[in-house]
Amino acid sequence: MSDQLHAEVRINALLARYADAVVRRDPDDWIATWAPDASWFLAGTEITGREAILDTWQRAMAGFPFVIHTVTPAVLRIDGDQARGRCSVQEVLRLPDGGARQIFGVYHDRFVLTQDWHFAHRRFDVLLARPIDLDGADVVPWPADVDPDFLR
Repeated sequence: MSDQLHAEVRINALLARYADAVVRRDPDDWIATWAPDASWFLAGTEITGREAILDTWQRAMAGFPFVIHTVTPAVLRIDGDQARGRCSVQEVLRLPDGGARQIFGVYHDRFVLTQDWHFAHRRFDVLLARPIDLDGADVVPWPADVDPDFLR
């Protein structure tokens, strides 16, 4: 496999691990996708460093009893141990008041390769946000009986 193709596969695996950790609400797996000195631009605010990024994510996730996060494969430009990419994201969020929102957005990412690829910088831009009706939908939290080490 060429270096370029290998990098593309590994970066898209990183995006999948990120989305999986969001849906499972797993802070350890989620923050493991970030480089130690990473930054996250979210809602007009720049957050720098893994500790601050994790704290922001945990506070945000506490406000959503249920989250679905799906991501498209990234369009990438790879240059050695650095890369840039863009991917589309769709989220369904249950709000604390029982309402729900659907969000479509785009992440503009910079990646860095150390032992594996990590996010060096993520910028999320919402392209569409709308209320949705989940009345009658079976909204179930992540199954508690699934082995948390299933993929380890």
